[in-house]
Amino acid sequence: PHTNLLTLSERPRAKKTRVHVLPHERLRLLERLDEVGLIEIELAAHVPTGRAGESLQNGAFRVPKSEDADRLVLNRTTTNALERPFGVSKWLFPHGSLFCGMLLAPDEIATAWISDLSNFYYDCATSRARSAWNQFGSAIPLYLVRHLRCVQRLLNREGRLKSGEPLQPVLRVVAMGDLNATCVTQLAHLNLLRSCGTAPL
Repeated sequence: PHTNLLTLSERPRAKKTRVHVLPHERLRLLERLDEVGLIEIELAAHVPTGRAGESLQNGAFRVPKSEDADRLVLNRTTTNALERPFGVSKWLFPHGSLFCGMLLAPDEIATAWISDLSNFYYDCATSRARSAWNQFGSAIPLYLVRHLRCVQRLLNREGRLKSGEPLQPVLRVVAMGDLNATCVTQLAHLNLLRSCGTAPL
C-alpha cells in the first residue's frame, strides 16, 4: 500500500463505517473468520491511522451468494479514499468484446471457460503490511478473543500482553471491496500462468 498512497495533503479525513452485524453476534463472526483463516489480529496501537490520527477501521456487510451462503464484502471506503488505483489490469487484459472479432476457419471451434473461481479473492493471501489496511471493524480487548488462533499467533510474536490490550482484527486476504483487488488478483493469476510457461504475454 505504501507505493500508491496519496500524499498527506491529498488525503481526505477518514469516514466512520461499521460492520453490519448484531453486537452479540460479533464475536461469533470473528470466530468463524478465524476458523477459515481469513483474519489476523494486530495491536491496535500499531495499525495505520488517518492524516489526523483518526481510525481507518473499515465496515463490512454481506450480500447473498447462493442459497446456502452469503458473500462478505469489506466496506473499504475509508482506506480506498487514501489510495490511487493501480489501473494495470485494464491495460493488460483485452476487453471481452474482442472475442466478437475472432476469425475461425470452417473446421475450427472457439471454446472458453467462463466458470467463476470460487472465493477467488479470499484464496489470495496478502502481506502483513497490506492486511493492516484491511482493518475489520473496531478494536476488541484481548480477554474476549484470547482463544482465537490468530490471537495466539500475535502472542507468539509479541509475548505477554495485558488482558485489556486493544486488538485490531484485519483481513489477511484480498478484500472484496478493495479499490485495487482486481489488479492485484488478476496480476497474481497472470504471473502464475507465466511461471508455468503458459501465459502468452
